[in-house]
Amino acid sequence: MDGRGSDLVQLAVHLRDSLSCLDSVRSPRVQRVSAGRRDHQVPLLVTTRAAPMALGGVTEMTNSEVRSIAVRIEARLQSIAEHEAAIRIDLEALASLTSPAADDHLLDVSAAAQWLGVSRATMFRLLRTDTHLRHVKVGKRTLFRPDDLRSYAARQVAS
Repeated sequence: MDGRGSDLVQLAVHLRDSLSCLDSVRSPRVQRVSAGRRDHQVPLLVTTRAAPMALGGVTEMTNSEVRSIAVRIEARLQSIAEHEAAIRIDLEALASLTSPAADDHLLDVSAAAQWLGVSRATMFRLLRTDTHLRHVKVGKRTLFRPDDLRSYAARQVAS
């Protein structure tokens, strides 16, 4: 959230907290809102008069107007809290997902040869001559699934 959003949230919290004492407020109050390196003074002018009155560009508000604004802000803060809770649940669900197993990827010829304990030349010879050695061609690349290499090695040991 940017600095302005933070200022608004702080102001909204202040408005919510000051709702209970609105009737006793007689003079303008100043709320200090911090935004990063600078502080802003936000006038919170409350009066019991029915009509708003302009004072040097600042409009005084009636208690009902302030309450109305505070209620809207409170509803928006509640909505933000609900969205934040939903986002946290989604993040926890993502974090709980397991990453692919270490052998869940395809091996190239060099890695497969190393896995079987043979040279690259032997691996290429096996590709040409042994029909039991399963592989996948992706473009010009020859790739092997670790499960296929395991079953191939088990067959070689058994024979």
